[in-house]
Amino acid sequence: LKNIHEKTGHGGRDKMRYEFNQHYYWLPLQMIDCFLQCCISCQLRKSIKNPVVSTAIISIGFMTRLPMDLTDLRTRPDQDFTWTDLLKYFYPVDH
Repeated sequence: LKNIHEKTGHGGRDKMRYEFNQHYYWLPLQMIDCFLQCCISCQLRKSIKNPVVSTAIISIGFMTRLPMDLTDLRTRPDQDFTWTDLLKYFYPVDH
């Protein structure tokens, strides 16, 4: 199960089931679901089920409050590209 799961790139139940059925036929779907619930990488990648309720930003003066989008790249690294590289890209320093 682990090898097939990693081969699919933590692709989820349907991709894992398809790949498993190419070689074997006896595995019940509940066993794959149970295995996926134990995979730490898959659990970290899952999105949050409860949406965040947004509220309007009420400013009390110029540049006292501003909206900010946060991106968590810890669970989806792209080689050596980190959040500090994003900051350098979006906020270059002019001297």
